[in-house]
Amino acid sequence: MNKQDLLLMFQFFTTDEERLDALIDLGKSLDAPSTPFSEEDIVKGCASYVALRIKNGQIEGTSDAIIMKGFLKVLQIFYAETPQDDPVAFLKKLAIDSILSTQRQNGLLNILKKIQKDVS
Repeated sequence: MNKQDLLLMFQFFTTDEERLDALIDLGKSLDAPSTPFSEEDIVKGCASYVALRIKNGQIEGTSDAIIMKGFLKVLQIFYAETPQDDPVAFLKKLAIDSILSTQRQNGLLNILKKIQKDVS
């Protein structure tokens, strides 16, 4: 799956429930990490456990929340193709940024900050 596939898939949905279901399905497809995560891989400020790292230019991540796994999968796809683009704008195009609670939105912002820090 690539960015264009994600855009086409999410533009087809008309309700937040459909978008949430698709995000959950994406979370189920998140690959297991190649090695265990360290303490420095844990994303601080998330409502659930989220860990990620950049390995060989790719994002590896996991979470104990399937929704956050879905976001990690979306971000894997996004950064694999266009790491220089704005991920928040992309999430808005998918219309999935608004289906999160305030607490999860803050967690997502912390994930994005960690990715930006790690790729710098």
